[in-house]
Amino acid sequence: MKKSFVVLPWLVAWLQLSLTGAVAQPSVYSGAFVLNSGGLNSSQQPTITNFINQAQKDISIINMFKSWATSGTSPNSPFPTSAMDYIRNHGSIPLVTWEPWNPASGVTQPTFSLASITNGTCDSFILTWANSAKAWGHPFFLRLAHEMNGNWYPWGSSVNGNTGDQYLQMWRHVHDIFIGAGATNVTWVWCVNFVEGFPAVSQFYPGDNYVDWISLDGYCRKPSTSDFSTLAANTMIQLTNIAPGKPIMVAETGCNQFVPDKGQWFRNVLTNYLPIMQPRIKAWVYFNSTNSDGNDWRITNPASATNGYQQGVGLSYYATNQYGAVSSSPIQPLLNDATKTDTMAPFVSIVSPAIDLVKTGAVVNFLALASDKSGVSKVVFSLNGVVKQTNNTPPYQFTWMVPAGGGITYTSVAKAFDNAGNSAVSTLQVISQGVALEPTNAPTILPPTLNGTNLTLQTSSQAGFNYVLQSAS
Repeated sequence: MKKSFVVLPWLVAWLQLSLTGAVAQPSVYSGAFVLNSGGLNSSQQPTITNFINQAQKDISIINMFKSWATSGTSPNSPFPTSAMDYIRNHGSIPLVTWEPWNPASGVTQPTFSLASITNGTCDSFILTWANSAKAWGHPFFLRLAHEMNGNWYPWGSSVNGNTGDQYLQMWRHVHDIFIGAGATNVTWVWCVNFVEGFPAVSQFYPGDNYVDWISLDGYCRKPSTSDFSTLAANTMIQLTNIAPGKPIMVAETGCNQFVPDKGQWFRNVLTNYLPIMQPRIKAWVYFNSTNSDGNDWRITNPASATNGYQQGVGLSYYATNQYGAVSSSPIQPLLNDATKTDTMAPFVSIVSPAIDLVKTGAVVNFLALASDKSGVSKVVFSLNGVVKQTNNTPPYQFTWMVPAGGGITYTSVAKAFDNAGNSAVSTLQVISQGVALEPTNAPTILPPTLNGTNLTLQTSSQAGFNYVLQSAS
């Protein structure tokens, strides 16, 4: 009697990843936000241990949400030094989701409108946080004002009197305060929500020197039974078009208890989508919590889902708590992946200058970070389309004196090549500050006119000069 067997695609992927030597080293930071973890005080820390026991694997990122205001209408939430210490001592990297609002006051909060923040209303609070971050001194992820393309937070682009341009200004303003305070241990995470039904996210991107990681949030809710790959497809296209050289983080995601096979949903995303289809995703942070609308995202509801999560995250592809001593900023992606040959473009990002305004006459150092599992062969710098310098070894940088003339935009591109021939770019625009250039055109001499006995000769120029010479007979 002839027998036939059906081999599920996720099982094939799981077996390949389990047996190959390509993932002997971890490739993705794996983390979570955990229900009731709150500020991670001593009574809340066991929630992390419980999740680890449920997943049967430790985590390399711990996410915590910090609102700017815990009461009233003014920012008053302190920097979470004790919680950060706990996370680092655990061997994990803190991910601080930093939210400009009071969660109890809804979407319309004038203090936390984008224009209000940019205009300095919260500057003293932001500076206090920046100084505290610098004093803490260790690398951490900071996810500022996430899901700006949605309409459920006061910083959303379509609510609270906001516009898309104001989001860019707000982000750069907050970032510049941190840079001015010397808080260079922050790794800036720019995070969008799944894009379906919302504005294109490119309009909200602050620029490569203002962002270290790009990220996305999104959830699977019944009646949807779609895999994460389907839900994230359009968002991933937009993200990789915006910043092709950046590492990607899934900063929040979940599958609710009503999806018919939640365990299979976990297997599909963790054993196939991340390692096989999207190896550029270098961090996975699960939202192991509930919402007031009845959604339960926890890996234990239903109980049959838990094994699927365990099988997926149990692969050596996902890192554990071995990063308590990480010391460099910005935090770099893990370079290993599940492919035997290198088909992925290198990671590259221009990190200096840290702000987009440069003074005329100043010497500016363009510095890029680049990495790849097969090694970086070169980084080519160009300015306004003209190649300026090629570096075959780090540091990848070139210096440039800002020409005279204020208000001029210059575009710098760092294109990194790996040893397998793949390439990616990081693009940065800077604007010169200084005295505007004098016009280069000579003054125009107008035809003389005769008015009675007076001969009048006039000249004019682009700069607005207007000379009148008169001669009497």
